[in-house]
Amino acid sequence: MSSMMNDIIESANQRVKHRFWVISDLQQRIPERSAYCMTTAVSDFLSLHLPIEAICYLGDATEGENLELIHEMAAMQVHELSKVDAPVYYVVGNHDFDYFSYHQQKLNKMTIPFMEYVARYPQWHIQEKITDMSYTVDLG
Repeated sequence: MSSMMNDIIESANQRVKHRFWVISDLQQRIPERSAYCMTTAVSDFLSLHLPIEAICYLGDATEGENLELIHEMAAMQVHELSKVDAPVYYVVGNHDFDYFSYHQQKLNKMTIPFMEYVARYPQWHIQEKITDMSYTVDLG
């Protein structure tokens, strides 16, 4: 890491009250491209050696209507973000609704496969109702 970056981090450390990593819009139809982007981002973040309180994931984790690819993308993101020792607070984005939009005539309820997939993991936190576009968390 450059000495300028070290100076910036050291200067900020004296004033930081909370530290979050904010990510969004990984959506791509080609899982290999998404995996490259996510693994690079996680590696870059970890190289900073900065503790954080949480990852704030602002949606659009996937796109498209192919359930197999959505699950592949979800598994990769759960795996990669588990390398960061922090909870993930996820809210849905417009592309996260792609599966439902495409299949809604066949489905008996609104479903967002990515959200349902990550809800199984304790590190991941999601809104209570699928129609909520936000939620709050008290971090002290």
